[in-house]
Amino acid sequence: MGKSSRHKAQNVHHFVPFSERISNVNIDVIHQIRRIDDETEGTLFGECITKWTELDLTDHFSNFRREIVGQVQTYEQLVHHKEEIILALKTHLNVQNSLALNALLE
Repeated sequence: MGKSSRHKAQNVHHFVPFSERISNVNIDVIHQIRRIDDETEGTLFGECITKWTELDLTDHFSNFRREIVGQVQTYEQLVHHKEEIILALKTHLNVQNSLALNALLE
């Protein structure tokens, strides 16, 4: 029996040792870290405070905003001052008949 026309004259597959295959792998170990520019990227919480500063002119909200104004612009500030921010939120949410509840709950 002869070879069928589907077989090639030569074997095109050749064995490559594992160590050679590993040495041929090219891995780029340098990663680019995306730096967040403090002026261009703010926190969602900070954006909501800015939005409500224009919409809610009540004394209740103004007092809350004054307590946290320098603590919510960046994620680092937000994480660093989270205890003070949570305490301010709790305090102002407990104010009876507060007119700032919508702003504080967003």
